[in-house]
Amino acid sequence: MLAAEICGECLRKAPAFGRVLTAASYQFPLDAAIQRLKYGHDLTLVAPLAALLAGELMKHARPDLVVPMPLARARLRERGFNQAAELARWLGAKPDLVNKALRSLAAGDVIVVECTDPLSVIDIPNLARETGDTLEAQEEADGVLRFRIRKAGPPPEG
Repeated sequence: MLAAEICGECLRKAPAFGRVLTAASYQFPLDAAIQRLKYGHDLTLVAPLAALLAGELMKHARPDLVVPMPLARARLRERGFNQAAELARWLGAKPDLVNKALRSLAAGDVIVVECTDPLSVIDIPNLARETGDTLEAQEEADGVLRFRIRKAGPPPEG
């Protein structure tokens, strides 16, 4: 980033965050979609807009935290939701349910996980590595990611 692209306030006092990413320029048709989400309460746009952001995120190291831009209380009351929080919720989804399911399996059992979150291609393999389980297969079809995970340990005798 060029110094000319940084505002005066940020030059005087660096922000408390290390990076800000944008998925695209704020121009048609993206600007119209964002306005429909914010002002038209069209929550069906959260997933496609978040997927656009996820595509950009996947080009970089996974962030430790996704923080939505706060919305003024009056604006939150007026809209009834914070569009940035909705996007962050979608982006920040953790594989907690998969982890819980894996813990309930016996050694050698297999679970098939289906996800639509593009960041699952990072999260699910990492989860399998962290838990010591085996990721046996990973595939994608029609926007659905499928992961076949075998619970660690020897299969039950019998």
